[in-house]
Amino acid sequence: MQNPPIVQQIFRSERTQRGDTNQKVLQPIDTASWIWAPCLPAAAAPGGTYLRFRRAFEAIPGEPLCIDVSSDERHILLLDGVDFSRGPHRGTPEHWLYQSYEIQLAPGPHLLEAVVCQLGDHAPLAQLTLRGGFILKAEGAYDALLTTGKAEWQVAPLSSTRMTDHEGTGTFGVGDQSVSSGISFPYEQPANDDYAPAVVVRGPIQDSRYGGRMKGWMLFPTTLPDQLHERKVPGTLRSALWNGNSGTIPDLASPIAVPANTRAEFLWDLGDYYCAYPELAVSGGAGARIRWGWAETLFRPDGSKGHRDEFEGKTFRGFTDTFLPDGRSGARFTAPWWRSGRWCHIEVETAAEPLVLDSLLVAESRYPMEPESEFQCDDPSLEAVQRICLRGLQMCSHEMFFDCPYYEQQMYPGDTRVQLLAVAAVTRDDRLVRHALQLFDLSRRDDGMVGMNFPTRGTQDSATYTMIWPLMLRDYLDWHGGTDWLRARLPGMRHTLHGLALYRNANGLLEDLPGWSFMDWVPEWPVGIAPDGAAGQGVSALNNLFYLLALQSASAIEEVFAEGGMAAHWNALADDLAKAILDAFWCEERGLVADNAATTRMSETAAAAM
Repeated sequence: MQNPPIVQQIFRSERTQRGDTNQKVLQPIDTASWIWAPCLPAAAAPGGTYLRFRRAFEAIPGEPLCIDVSSDERHILLLDGVDFSRGPHRGTPEHWLYQSYEIQLAPGPHLLEAVVCQLGDHAPLAQLTLRGGFILKAEGAYDALLTTGKAEWQVAPLSSTRMTDHEGTGTFGVGDQSVSSGISFPYEQPANDDYAPAVVVRGPIQDSRYGGRMKGWMLFPTTLPDQLHERKVPGTLRSALWNGNSGTIPDLASPIAVPANTRAEFLWDLGDYYCAYPELAVSGGAGARIRWGWAETLFRPDGSKGHRDEFEGKTFRGFTDTFLPDGRSGARFTAPWWRSGRWCHIEVETAAEPLVLDSLLVAESRYPMEPESEFQCDDPSLEAVQRICLRGLQMCSHEMFFDCPYYEQQMYPGDTRVQLLAVAAVTRDDRLVRHALQLFDLSRRDDGMVGMNFPTRGTQDSATYTMIWPLMLRDYLDWHGGTDWLRARLPGMRHTLHGLALYRNANGLLEDLPGWSFMDWVPEWPVGIAPDGAAGQGVSALNNLFYLLALQSASAIEEVFAEGGMAAHWNALADDLAKAILDAFWCEERGLVADNAATTRMSETAAAAM
């Protein structure tokens, strides 16, 4: 038997500046071409576009295979039928990431494949796209054998999976549910006659002496490790209904037989919160329907949630994928993107043919964050709290941070700052921290404002969330020091603060800030905006206190990089602003800084900031 390939992720040198990207060949992958299927449009088809690329080759004795790879939108890379890479790590068209691997091959023939999918509007909102494409660069003697644009890659369409909608799930931004017929797209094997030569949709980077920049993806090497992809069978089945009646609860470790013309429902308690791809293998069951749903908790009859452990007397409502077996043996099903929750609801309806669920498992997906720190306390109950907090942090950490994995999967500065501070207390690994802050830097508008959430296919603006960004850069400085990476953020930070300064009034206070100046969900504050914080409503103490913190943070960062003139500039603005805040908002009678200039509204938020 041939020894399996040994695959190791490797990392190219980090690039902190755009420089001559797409103007000159800066990295090996710049000499490869982006390829796609002939006659396919650039945009995703309704329900999604799924393609399988393949290239057969012979191992070269004594030479490891080193590759750089990326795609638009997502890919699964397989070698001899075994998946070893999912990507690309999430970025933007102006900062599109590629991953790199070194592979030790056994002698003889091999098959390298890439399953690439475009979900378009069905994708999570944070998944950006330029157009469909796949690129791979191989080093050394493998260059002519495997590099796209040089080697003869073949491509075939996949038709088994389509996206539907997310109606009734209560979610937003996480993408849509899927329906797979016969088999799911990663496992679908087209006939040889379905393959055609791939076509180039953007060629190699051409050096430009006049500063012209080629259109398309601007490639940068990832600094992130690949996400975990660990297959497991956690928890246990809690209940089983057979044609509406309680019955034998199967063992997840064994195949589950469902007779013909039967409706079976299984409630799977994963035992913990998971972000994972569903993975199902079945045999038989032509005409059957399997629905696999995910939920964070089950619901009482009145719609309330109650304790997450409880399931008796509750009903399931959640995000659900549908699998339609066609009778073949060993058919495999999954979803184009991972799902999340504590509870899974498996609903099976068979037709005239019995069905066997050969295996049910989940492939956990998250950033490989493990704690390096230790917390001890004389209150033993805090150990359980610590475990919950760590799990929550891990479930919100992927190729970017999420405000939550189940309902939105968006990255907001307000949420992310708390996560970054928590990460710094858990591990010395700052790669995901840097990636998050760099994404916010890439989100800057022409006026310096940072996206209220980013990456996202829409736009949402908030001056208050913009002011959190310099605070996060200061946090990075405090925890990780004045690195070259942080120095590269200085132009963006200055742009942001100069843009905010344009909203200063004659007294030096910020007034009429653009966008949603969200502060907190206080019942008395309409849509979370502090008193007088909305555009056209006056001047808010809380907005200006945030501005003060941003200026002070910028000054501290400039000092570390010996930018004394800029530090002095931000310090002078901060000193003037602090005096203006006290002049406008200090309430002598209460001994507090008020929320509004009329000193009629008070909150703990303003008081704590002082």
